[in-house]
Amino acid sequence: MTNKIKIGVLERPDAPGRCSAADVIRPLLRAGRLPLLVQAASDLRLAPYVAVCLMRDLTAAGQSAGWTWVRGQIRTAKAGVFENSWLEFDGWAVDTSGGECLCMDAEFYRRAFKAKNVRVGDAAAVDQWWEDQAEREEIA
Repeated sequence: MTNKIKIGVLERPDAPGRCSAADVIRPLLRAGRLPLLVQAASDLRLAPYVAVCLMRDLTAAGQSAGWTWVRGQIRTAKAGVFENSWLEFDGWAVDTSGGECLCMDAEFYRRAFKAKNVRVGDAAAVDQWWEDQAEREEIA
């Protein structure tokens, strides 16, 4: 499967040019170690699961320490209010919707998208969620 995922970074004023989340993701992506992310980003049926797929890939690569899986309702001008999930690491939010990884300051992300009903979990929570979905046959 061809990797066409782009990584965008909305820089922080306090650390221009540096994004620790992108610094973890980029080399893994180049090395082909994020196969679930690549598959989910190119399959519209898997769109709701892209953040989960990234976390599972990070776990498989031994890189999930410090990452959190965040779920909540967000608002955009185009889509209105909807349930979304994203990852956070070291103060950075990584939104994987739209077939790319967009990294920005996590506090800014939550404010800009008016995040509500926010729930946070770790890699173990993602694994449990994945197993629950698989039992319901919602994902393979």
